[in-house]
Amino acid sequence: MTTIADTGDSGAVIEALAELRGSGVAYQEVFGPHPEQLSISIRQLEARVDRQRAFTGERVRLGVSPHAPYTVSGPLYRATADLADRLDLPIAVHIAESLAESALIASGAGSFGDAWRARGIPLPDDVRQLAAPLAIRSPIRWLESFGVLGADTLCIHAVQTDAGDLAVMRRREVSIAHCPLSNRAHRHGEAPLGAYLAAGLRVGVGTDSAASVGEIDLFAEARAARALGQLDAAGALRLITLGAAEAIGVPDIGVLAPGGWGDVAVVAVGAVEGTSPTVRTALTVEDVILSCTPGSVTATYLAGREVYRRP
Repeated sequence: MTTIADTGDSGAVIEALAELRGSGVAYQEVFGPHPEQLSISIRQLEARVDRQRAFTGERVRLGVSPHAPYTVSGPLYRATADLADRLDLPIAVHIAESLAESALIASGAGSFGDAWRARGIPLPDDVRQLAAPLAIRSPIRWLESFGVLGADTLCIHAVQTDAGDLAVMRRREVSIAHCPLSNRAHRHGEAPLGAYLAAGLRVGVGTDSAASVGEIDLFAEARAARALGQLDAAGALRLITLGAAEAIGVPDIGVLAPGGWGDVAVVAVGAVEGTSPTVRTALTVEDVILSCTPGSVTATYLAGREVYRRP
C-alpha cells in the first residue's frame, strides 16, 4: 500500500502523511445529529480544516467527512457540502451500511430511531431535517437532497441500495469504497458490487477500519470482492490499485504508465496453497499476487523513494 484514504476526527493522519512525505487523502470528520448542533459543529469543522490545510501538498490532500446519517443532521450535511464546494474539498461519507440506518431514514424506526428519540433528536422526517420532500426515503436519496453527492464524493459501504439509488449514484458520478470483510463481520449484507462496476462507477476496495476487520489486509479484501462480484483476478487486483486510486480522485497512482507517480509495492510470491499442479499452471500473475498477505510485502517505493524494506 502506497496511498491511503482515511476518515478521522483527530487530524493526526494528515500531519503524519506530511511529516513522513506520504501519499493520501485525509478526510476530517464532523458529527452532530441534532439540528441545534449545526453552528458549533460547522465552526469546529471550519477551524480544523483551516489548520490542516497547512499540511497539504502534492501527494497529501484534505477532505471532509460528514460521518453517517445516524450521526449527522440534514442541515449539517448541507452546510458541510457547501463548505466542501467553497473550498474545493472532496467528501467521504459512510452511507447505506445497515438495515438500521435505512429504517431510520425511511421512517424513524429501528435501533437508531429509538436512540434518537431517547436523546430528544428530531427524526429525519422532521421538516427541519429535510431539504425537499422525498417520495422514496433511502440513505442515498436523503443525501442527494442535501447536495452531498457528486463526482468528488466517496460513498463508503453502500450496501443497502436499490435500482433507484444506483440511478442516483450513476447520475451524480459518485465513487464507492467497497468494504466486503467489514460488511461481513457486522452482518450488514453484501453490496451489489457487480452492479456498481457494470454501471461504470469508480470502485475501490477499503477496510472500514482495524476495529471492524482486525488486521488490515487489502489482499484478503480483494479476494472477498472477487468472489462477491464474480470477477477475474485482474478485475479484483484493479480494486486495490488503479480502481481504488480513481475512486479517491488520484488516477496518476495505481498504474505503471508515463506520467504516473510510479509507486511500487514488491511482494514475494510462492506456491498458491490448495491448488493442484494442473491448476497452478493455469494461474495468472494476478492470481498469484492476490494469494499474498501483508507479510508478503518485501519493499515499498513512493515515487522511486524506498519507504519500506523488510529486514
